[in-house]
Amino acid sequence: MYWVRGLREPRSEFDDWRKVVAELLRVSPGRSATPTASTSASERGYRIPPCWYWYVARTEKLFGHAVIFFRPILSDDIAKVNGGMCPFDSGGLWTGKMACNPPISTEDEKRAFFQAHDSNLSQWPDRCETYLKNNYHDFRDYVLGEPPSNGISGVVIGPPNDAHAWTWEVRISKTAVSGNVEPVSIFWNADDADVFVDWLMDPDALELELELSDRIELVEWLNDNDNVPVALDQTPWTAAQERLLFLLSGPIP
Repeated sequence: MYWVRGLREPRSEFDDWRKVVAELLRVSPGRSATPTASTSASERGYRIPPCWYWYVARTEKLFGHAVIFFRPILSDDIAKVNGGMCPFDSGGLWTGKMACNPPISTEDEKRAFFQAHDSNLSQWPDRCETYLKNNYHDFRDYVLGEPPSNGISGVVIGPPNDAHAWTWEVRISKTAVSGNVEPVSIFWNADDADVFVDWLMDPDALELELELSDRIELVEWLNDNDNVPVALDQTPWTAAQERLLFLLSGPIP
């Protein structure tokens, strides 16, 4: 199952999605793919380092400006990698956006609930697959964000929660992402794809802070891999979702 990273729509003219895409495709954490204030707050609360995050085999409209599929590269030493996997939106738990029953309100309660359900990456993909088998007849229901049959005890299944509350989340510390994941597909608007390549090869784009060889390497990646420019009658996140539905169609074995 792919790990999925999506980009929000740019929130201002200073929010340069091109730099974020370059960092993600190069698997090179920098200053562009910065976390939100709530993500940083939850990391401090859970006492985990700054991380890159992915959804497991799901896309969301909120993160649909561009969507990149990653393949985890898990070695025998993966247990030593500072990261984890969680069967719900850890940030939503910390900020109170994810409803729980009974309510979880104090920081100590939130930290304890997170730690009780978080897993070391050495359990990938077994723990996630077991959850899906126990909660879904068909992978497509999970991809589409349908509620699980049982879910996680304490997490409200249904309103006011949405699919974020039962979507698996994986993370790796920013200092450890290089060499542990690789991008395999990107879905974006056709116009954005052209803008990105023109920007990469613009000798006056000094803000890119990449050597010419790095820029050429990115263009070659786009030429050699699953680069999916999306037509105007579709959106990147729905195109990516359709690919996941195709790849994961059928009953869960």
